[in-house]
Amino acid sequence: MRIFSNQLGSSIIQILIASVVLLGGGGYVLRTTNTKGKLQKFSQNRNDAFQQINQISDFLTDYENCKATFNQPGALTGGLTAILTKNNSVAYSSGSQLKGGTIIDFTLLGYSPSPGTRYRELQLNIKFKFTEARVNNEGSFGALEKLYTVPIYMITKDTVVETCMSNQSGSIQDAMRQSCTEFGADFNETTGRCDNIHGTNGVVLEFTRENFCASGPTCPHPNRNMACSGVDNRGIPRGNWVVAGFSASSSLECTCMPVTCPNPADYCLNKDLDTDWCYKDCPRGTWDPQDWAPDPNTVCAGQPFTQTNTCKRTRPQSGNYDPGDYSPDPTDVCAGTTFTQTNSCGATSLATGTKSCP
Repeated sequence: MRIFSNQLGSSIIQILIASVVLLGGGGYVLRTTNTKGKLQKFSQNRNDAFQQINQISDFLTDYENCKATFNQPGALTGGLTAILTKNNSVAYSSGSQLKGGTIIDFTLLGYSPSPGTRYRELQLNIKFKFTEARVNNEGSFGALEKLYTVPIYMITKDTVVETCMSNQSGSIQDAMRQSCTEFGADFNETTGRCDNIHGTNGVVLEFTRENFCASGPTCPHPNRNMACSGVDNRGIPRGNWVVAGFSASSSLECTCMPVTCPNPADYCLNKDLDTDWCYKDCPRGTWDPQDWAPDPNTVCAGQPFTQTNTCKRTRPQSGNYDPGDYSPDPTDVCAGTTFTQTNSCGATSLATGTKSCP
């Protein structure tokens, strides 16, 4: 009986244990299954968000989009509310609903105002809120919000963005340094540009001196003793003929570099404005001012004279000024007496006296 009881008791205990395990295990398995489902869902949201952040980064690899975005008022100091297209329309903004969740805000880090041209490696932070991150108190499935970082390569002049683009791979600076080195120049870590390219000691001029020299026994160029020269269509040498290239037979080919003709409206009528220093005459002047002087009203009537304008053009003209100061006065001549009056311009007229005489 004791054995039976022990066996019976043991069996009952085993059943109870099994029941507890199965029942409790059922709840555990259910919770675990739900947890895995939520984790998978969150993982998908996070993957969607990551892909969308990459899309924003790719969008900013277009330097025109990047310039439009960071040349917004206040954008460089962190007050960024939207990612703009090159046409200044909104592509992404705070509150944008994306597949994996919502963009909360954008923040640009690492910028400090400074004068002149500056090269910068900045950081665009994008805060993203996921569609689902936590369910009650049954477990955490990741952060409710996540911060993503997009590196930005930027060159500014004072407070204006001259060029920029996303630099997700971090290879832009390395490519610039490598290009400068291969070109024989020095990469300027401050401005982000190649120094020693131009100028009297620049690599371009030095290369030209070494390989396109005009004379000298050590010059390697086959046309070392040749130089470009020529005259304009009036036969005047202007010194503006340059190397255009070389023919298949290695002969030197030259071309004339024309200058811009002046605006004919700025020069007096028919003024010769020379040539374009190459093959054509410039148009003659067309300005014809009408400020003729002197005024006919200041020249005695009938008197011929010559008018001149600002451009020194001349034309014949006749005066029409009549001073009206004829003398003597009829009141000074005896009544009935005919006499000749004369004015200050020498004009004459007949008059009859009106003075009462004895």
